[in-house]
Amino acid sequence: MPRRKTSIVRSDSTKVQGEESFVKVRRLKVAESRVLLKSLKTQKKEMAAVRRDKALSDEEKELRLEELEAEQNEKAFEAMLRQYIDHVLEWNWVDDDGKPLAQPCPEVLDDLTNDEIRFLGEALAGDTDEKN
Repeated sequence: MPRRKTSIVRSDSTKVQGEESFVKVRRLKVAESRVLLKSLKTQKKEMAAVRRDKALSDEEKELRLEELEAEQNEKAFEAMLRQYIDHVLEWNWVDDDGKPLAQPCPEVLDDLTNDEIRFLGEALAGDTDEKN
């Protein structure tokens, strides 16, 4: 009889945190991924409205589009970080001084490197070596 693999996995994080390091995550489901996609769809609608706005000059449109893009990128990044906080269940990661990091929260994630953040995204998506 078929049985779904658990959505909770432990991934070896040696490539970003050294030997014997790991992260245990609950994988994202499609519905959770849609949150980010919905944000991008909203951005496209807002940008299209700016492009059609005849009351704005080309220069004003360009400036507003840049502002919208920056706002939406920040919102999408924050939504992604919230998902990391919600889905990382356990880890044994350390800071630059070798001190254990607390469980993910905004302050802890702010101190991670880009490689470490990228690794967490891969772990949530199922693109890392895993052990159940």
